[in-house]
Amino acid sequence: MFFQEVENDSQTVLQAFEKLDLRVELFNDPRKFLLNIRTFEPTLLFIDMTTPKTDFALALVCTIRSMLGQTLPIMALVPEGGQALAGRLKAAGEVTVIHKPIILTGLAGMLAKFVTTDGIAKTLSAAPQAPASSPVKLPPIVDWHFDKLMPTLTELHGCLEVFDDNERQLKYYAQAGQRYEHEIVQLVKTLRRSEEQLDLLQSLRMYGAENTRNLVVALRLTDTAKIKVFTFNPKTNLPTEDVRKLIGYAIRLVEHFGEGSRYHEVAFNCGIVFDLLALHAQLIEDRKRPLLKLIDTLFIETMRKADQGFQAGKGVSNLALEKHVITTLMLRAAGKIAMAVFFPEYLDMQADHEKRSIKPLLRHLAEENRFGISHNLVGALICQIAPALEQAHKAVLFCEYPYMLATLKGEENSLALAQLCQSL
Repeated sequence: MFFQEVENDSQTVLQAFEKLDLRVELFNDPRKFLLNIRTFEPTLLFIDMTTPKTDFALALVCTIRSMLGQTLPIMALVPEGGQALAGRLKAAGEVTVIHKPIILTGLAGMLAKFVTTDGIAKTLSAAPQAPASSPVKLPPIVDWHFDKLMPTLTELHGCLEVFDDNERQLKYYAQAGQRYEHEIVQLVKTLRRSEEQLDLLQSLRMYGAENTRNLVVALRLTDTAKIKVFTFNPKTNLPTEDVRKLIGYAIRLVEHFGEGSRYHEVAFNCGIVFDLLALHAQLIEDRKRPLLKLIDTLFIETMRKADQGFQAGKGVSNLALEKHVITTLMLRAAGKIAMAVFFPEYLDMQADHEKRSIKPLLRHLAEENRFGISHNLVGALICQIAPALEQAHKAVLFCEYPYMLATLKGEENSLALAQLCQSL
């Protein structure tokens, strides 16, 4: 099955299937497919996700799963560079992701996990065998990142889009908070001390866009991270957790820069990363206190540095990446926090580096030598899958090399920015 509006594009991949001796039923209309799904009992579904309507396509995957359960194999074709989409697909259900462009042998190898045909066997046997080599060994914190952080941040993509129009924003939150409809309506009725009949959108209008965002994000955060149980008291209809504590860093950051400022979206989402890491830190009983202290200290220091960065940036003409100042600083700090959460000895190493006044670039090398990875790379990994922060991952990774300021040498503000970058 192809969810692809251009039928000619579908034909290209259809021919690949036919070369592999597979019988294919092609649907360009997803509605028609859903109406017929139970009648032809497919062995495997192949969905082309190279479409601008990715939210609709993701909803389609969820609908298929609700109709047929988790046992039917689903493969999804995503465009090059579609890592964020691949993460959202896997969060929506068990999906095997294949990236464009399609290579016949690679497609045959993936299909062989689910079906057997002479065409698949022939293609695989004719493929040149790669020389034996030892697999690349990733630092264990990368597996932790993909297992613990990525699913939660991927899920939050679905409730953190920002619209200029307040009514559109509320309708978006109503859709994102649909699973909590009863609880939110009862909460608003309790707060208003009213028994009037309300639907979810009416309730959100009364509750306000900011309060709704904070509530829905806190619910999604704890639901997906599976760390704290955030429910509603059936007697009072009020939340069992304080939203301002669960996402306190996000709220503090957006209040610092201004709820309506041009930076409020990235500020809030950077804070969410801190809140997620704080949730994980609270699970480590023997190190919880120093870890939470580190998070708070780094948060305050980084917020102060962000103010310095913006102040210096005002005096630099044509500073193209001004919007990345908050993300760069916050995600570098988040990389340090993630390292400290995962590696018990990281805090001691940091303290030793501070005592000996070791320069940041040398600290990066020391971290790579000891842990196989440095905090700037961890920060960039988190940035790549965090909502609205993806575009800044290069700045997070390479900010200590201020080549973009090379033409401005001698200017006081550009030098201040360069020194700020090199202090991370």
